[in-house]
Amino acid sequence: TLVLQSNSLIKFIFIENTSSQAGEAAYELESLAYQGLDGGSFVAPQLLDIDTDGDLDLLSGNRRGKFYLYENEGTTTEADYQLTSTQWGFIRIPSPFGDTISNGWAKPLFFDIDRGDEVELRSGSLGGEIRVYEGVGTALTDTLTFVGSLNTFSTSRNAAPAIYPEVAADSFQVLIGNKLGGIHLLSQAFGGLSTNLS
Repeated sequence: TLVLQSNSLIKFIFIENTSSQAGEAAYELESLAYQGLDGGSFVAPQLLDIDTDGDLDLLSGNRRGKFYLYENEGTTTEADYQLTSTQWGFIRIPSPFGDTISNGWAKPLFFDIDRGDEVELRSGSLGGEIRVYEGVGTALTDTLTFVGSLNTFSTSRNAAPAIYPEVAADSFQVLIGNKLGGIHLLSQAFGGLSTNLS
């Protein structure tokens, strides 16, 4: 098990869980510049088998609101990430300031909200919105489709979503961190975008 974290510049930090005990973690720092990858400033990585070949690929958002895709050309145990796209999904998370350079601060999270055949992309943003997009399976060639927002309330700047384990069969929880250090807990029903703040 590994954790890919970002620093404030362009590199990826690789932290590995070396514990062999179920339910326990023992994290060790392996690299401060993992595989020499450059994802743009303020990278926000997620691992997902995007090309459905059985290993984990790396998709990373950045300050400019874009997504970089690195496909794993290695194996499930020895990854070899190769840059495939510097604008995966052909979208940019919009800046709340309306600037042309874009300060979207894309922070990707994948989850199957409608329990269909494909996960959707949720992305945090500088403005605090968690935007939901469909079309992950064809995002190398087609533009992702914006379908709505998870939150109708302000989460402050730099919203960063994470999925919390299910607490009921018909719902799930989303944790949303922000620049001020706060965390919102969002209770969400499967199959819709209605929200309740817990």
